[in-house]
Amino acid sequence: RAAAGLALLSFLTVRSMLTLTTLATVFVSRDLIAAKGTLSTAIPAAVGALGAGLGFVIAHVLRDRVRPARIVSAALIAGAAGMLAFGGIITLLGISLMAFSVGLAFFLGKVGVDTMMQQALSDQFRGRGFSLQDIAYNLSWVIPALVLFLVLTEDTARILLVGSGLVFLVIAVVIALAARRLPSPTAERAPAR
Repeated sequence: RAAAGLALLSFLTVRSMLTLTTLATVFVSRDLIAAKGTLSTAIPAAVGALGAGLGFVIAHVLRDRVRPARIVSAALIAGAAGMLAFGGIITLLGISLMAFSVGLAFFLGKVGVDTMMQQALSDQFRGRGFSLQDIAYNLSWVIPALVLFLVLTEDTARILLVGSGLVFLVIAVVIALAARRLPSPTAERAPAR
């Protein structure tokens, strides 16, 4: 089903955003850690966890009122905006604010993606859909790691983070437009007369 495929693409994108940001941040903050000590890693991690918790709470408040694809698009836009705004600022504040926005985006998007998958497939196929989501999870580590391996240097780090934010923003728009073409989950499941 197209809705399940969109859920898989959404999960791959949301998870890749988190992985790419986390791995790139670790690389670009090496000098920051050397200068300011390990506290400089604890602060962005704590701020990212705060964003994740907030995203989780917001997603559960919205999930019965807003279509899950809209939640996913909003999550990707929030994460991409954080990457665009703060990806080029390699300071403790910049990294922390980017971590907050991507943490919020991941958990907001993850709840939306899981809801999309549950609504897209009947009970007998839902397990298979989540198995494909596990494959997407593995790809979400491989693809960003490969991109970082091929492109990331100290000179390209800022450009890569900001550019990735732009890519994620474009994918958010694509997901939103594709979701508009899908029938609502209740209409899809209604018995034919």
